[in-house]
Amino acid sequence: MYQLNGKEFFLFKLIVSKNFFILHFEYGKPTSAYIRENNDLAAYLNKLTSQGTEAQDGYRIKKIIKIYGHGRFIIAKPKDKKYWLRSIALRDADDTIAEYIEARHNND
Repeated sequence: MYQLNGKEFFLFKLIVSKNFFILHFEYGKPTSAYIRENNDLAAYLNKLTSQGTEAQDGYRIKKIIKIYGHGRFIIAKPKDKKYWLRSIALRDADDTIAEYIEARHNND
């Protein structure tokens, strides 16, 4: 789905933090395996957004975070099973792709 000239969105990196899974998708030619890291959510998001400010300890995210960039998007969701049920994951994937396409269309 959404494949063009051999390029498509693929899972680039899975980051496992204490309370979250972070899925980092890239658009391009898929690689055979994704990178898996155990990492801190705040540190990874600071690195991706390049704001250089440290998040405060003790933050709590109750839903999901979506970050869109050129040719990439990142989804961070709590590890709670209710966020990873198949039906929820499929809905989130559809919503995320639609939001990404809309954001790219409105910013080009």
